[in-house]
Amino acid sequence: MTFAACSAASPKPSPVVLPAAPDWLAPVAPPKIAAGMDARVALARTYTALTLANGRLEQGRAWYGDMKAGYEGAR
Repeated sequence: MTFAACSAASPKPSPVVLPAAPDWLAPVAPPKIAAGMDARVALARTYTALTLANGRLEQGRAWYGDMKAGYEGAR
């Protein structure tokens, strides 16, 4: 209660409006694998999907680092 008057008088920080997430951060669809499909084809499709997903994770991490650095004023 002692600090109630101080908090009411202090200015509130303006809200931070972040941009929408980039399109490349959309989820990666799982590959379509049917019963009886050649295992090499199924493995290739799975490998491609994982490679794409991991690439997006790396890009997302870099984007977040840039956003954080910009918000902190380090850029």
